[in-house]
Order: sequence, then structure tokens, then C-alpha cells
Amino acid sequence: MKPQKLKLKVKSIEWLTDKIVVLLFTTVEPDAIEWVPGQHIGIKVADDTSRPYCIYTNSNINNEIGIIVSAGHSGKGADYIKSLSEGDLVDGFGPVGRHKINTDYADSIVFAATGTGIAPMFSILDKMVDDKVESKISLFFGLRDSSDIFMIDLLEGYKVSLPNFNYEIVYSNSEASWEGLSGYVTDVVEAAENTQYYIVGHKNMVIDLKNKLTSNGVSEENIVG
Repeated sequence: MKPQKLKLKVKSIEWLTDKIVVLLFTTVEPDAIEWVPGQHIGIKVADDTSRPYCIYTNSNINNEIGIIVSAGHSGKGADYIKSLSEGDLVDGFGPVGRHKINTDYADSIVFAATGTGIAPMFSILDKMVDDKVESKISLFFGLRDSSDIFMIDLLEGYKVSLPNFNYEIVYSNSEASWEGLSGYVTDVVEAAENTQYYIVGHKNMVIDLKNKLTSNGVSEENIVG
């Protein structure tokens, strides 16, 4: 699919933490769009500037599109997102991106995400629910600490709709009371045979984890990231 110009209308805005905001748009022009889970859209945030945002919503719904944005700082993208209100019209383009779902499902599937990098994972997991995937699916969600956590209710839902799905939160700055995984996502994800990997998030994490996997025998064909 070639990228196309988009005009979107802000349907809802919800702040999940003091940094993370979810925006849901309805499509205006065209009145419906199609995308492959894992892709993103570009949003015009200034006259000469656009920002990419991964789509987290279900690809079966073609007249709405949702994004998850880290906007707790100052910058062209974050400032534009924070300026929006319900009913505003937004210019963009898409869908774009080569980090798309591989529906030739392996016996084991591993997701590794940091921060808002988890956004496309939801769209991909929705497709796996539709396809009744029975592969072992593991998701590792890297965050700084418990103040950064969001959308755990969705992850809990996949434990019901996907028979072999499980997720782990990984805190890089864990509290003393935390009994889960601590450190970095790159520390906890291991190379394995017959496994597909989806890696999205901080640039250095993506590079480091891909290098770790390929140096331990994982084919690049089995890595989306």
C-alpha cells in the first residue's frame, strides 16, 4: 500500500500517565483507510515537520485510528499533540512502515518493547487473536518504574483471548518492593530456535537486542524491528 494523504479528526484524548497520551482519530479524507498491523502514520506537527506514530488500534476498524504518544516533554511533536482538542482536524499521511506482522507464525513469538514502542504490538496481537494463533507468545515491556506503566488491562485481556500468551514488565529503575524482572529488555530476551521476534522502542535497545540475537544464531528474517 502506498502512503496517502490523510485528514483525521480527533475523537478522544486520554492521558494515561503524566507522560503518555492516547489519541483516537476518525478518518475524514479518505473516509476509511487500511493498514497492516505494525505500520505507522505520519502526522504534520509544523509547516515543515512531521512525526511518525505507530498505530495501536485494531486493523479491522478502518474508519478509526489510534496512536500512543510520549508527550511529557517539550518539542515540536509533543507540543503539537498537547495543543490538540477533541474535534480538531489533523493532517497526516500513511500507512507506512516495513515493520509489519509476519503471518507465517513460528512455534514461538517474542515481543520486546520499551515505552510507547508497545503501541504496534497491540495491533499485531489483535490480528493474532483473529487468526486464533496457538504459538507460545511472550511479551517483555521495558519501563523505567511503576510510574510509567500503562495499558496493562489490554495485556491482561490477551491472556484470555490468546491461549499461550504471557507478558513480563521489566523495570530499569525498580523499587525495593518490586518482585518482577529488573534491568533492561536486552538482558532478559534470549535467542531461541523456531522463534520470531518483534522489537520496537528506544533506538539503542533495538540495535543492541538485534545484535544480541543475530550473534546468537537468530536469522534476520525472524526479526522485525
